[in-house]
Amino acid sequence: VPTGFLQFAPDLAVEIITPYVLEMDLHRKIHEYFAAGGRMVWTVYPDSKSVVVHHPHGHSRTYRAGDTLRDLELLPGFECPVVDIFTL
Repeated sequence: VPTGFLQFAPDLAVEIITPYVLEMDLHRKIHEYFAAGGRMVWTVYPDSKSVVVHHPHGHSRTYRAGDTLRDLELLPGFECPVVDIFTL
């Protein structure tokens, strides 16, 4: 089993954002995922119960309660109501 960091990015990365995350660090990390070949990054904000979906070409969209996350290209058939992410 290899140790250390993988030498490639996942197709989908999910970052849970805490109050202690600095915005410039988050932007750097998102850029690094895409520079390594990642295809999508979700930033999950528990305080506002929202999810921002980032794409490598710079487009992003915010999803809130009442919205449903879905991506037919990367995750065919996947659907998840945002409210379900924050429901225990």
